Amino acid sequence: MERAAQDAHLMARMQARDEGGFEELYDRHAPRMLGLISRIVSSRAEADELLQEVWLHVWQSCDRYDPKRGTVAAWLIVVARSRALDQRRKLSNRDEIDQRLREQRVLPLRSAVSQEPESGEVVSALHALPDDERQVLEAAYLRGLTQREIAVEFDTPLGTVKTWMRRGIQRLRRTMERGELGA
Repeated sequence: MERAAQDAHLMARMQARDEGGFEELYDRHAPRMLGLISRIVSSRAEADELLQEVWLHVWQSCDRYDPKRGTVAAWLIVVARSRALDQRRKLSNRDEIDQRLREQRVLPLRSAVSQEPESGEVVSALHALPDDERQVLEAAYLRGLTQREIAVEFDTPLGTVKTWMRRGIQRLRRTMERGELGA
């Protein structure tokens, strides 16, 4: 029996909820699907996880396979490719959102001081802050770290980092509004 006919037979078994048909189909096609997914997503661990999600989807939606539209192998590759591209888009969108949030965190600091970040007044205001608040603000605004990255770097709970940042921005704003540094 040729490969396409064997795959069709295994798909029919899988559609009848025969786990043996699923296992054989997996053994035949998982390596190629993993190779494709690995080329699309960023890491091997991510590809391995996504491959498992793809096969779960295949198991749950095998009744949707239509032999008139192509071979089982082609259908499996299309499913794997679609899921991998969706995952890449989702991660890309998450990176964009992280970047936007990072930029939004910079804007309150700039508006709080309404000066160039390198100005002496801002530097003086930063150095007047308690060390924890100053260090997290510098890490976020000068080094571009996210709050989560700062929490890891400082070995501090994320909620604490958020509080330090909020308090630091509030203190900077008050200090600059009052003109306390120029007096």
